[in-house]
Amino acid sequence: MKKSIINISVICLLGMTAIAADAPWKAPWGASNVQNPIAANATSIAAGQQVFTGHGQCVSCHGTSGTGDGPAGAQLQPHPADLTKITGETDGALFWKISTGKGAMPPTKDTLSDTERWEVINYIRSLKK
Repeated sequence: MKKSIINISVICLLGMTAIAADAPWKAPWGASNVQNPIAANATSIAAGQQVFTGHGQCVSCHGTSGTGDGPAGAQLQPHPADLTKITGETDGALFWKISTGKGAMPPTKDTLSDTERWEVINYIRSLKK
């Protein structure tokens, strides 16, 4: 009896993990409300582009145009996001996602400064078609 209860518990836990893995990637509420302290002007956008293209990690998966067509991104499942089509994400949510990473996307909180991450967000916003 105990063994079957444990087996059922494990199956339920695995099922919930699979469901959670398919859930949309949402930033915590508090992170979503953080405002970008860096003005989205030509200077910050150019600085963000420099980080995005010069920091290998971004371009290798998201591609030079940000459409998710980078050479390393082709093999990834799910494919990297098309950054030109981001809608409904606050700057705070993007900052949190870039900082923490998920799956194949590495966290950047230890490799990029806060300013660099905010500037990358300003650059990403400039890519919108």
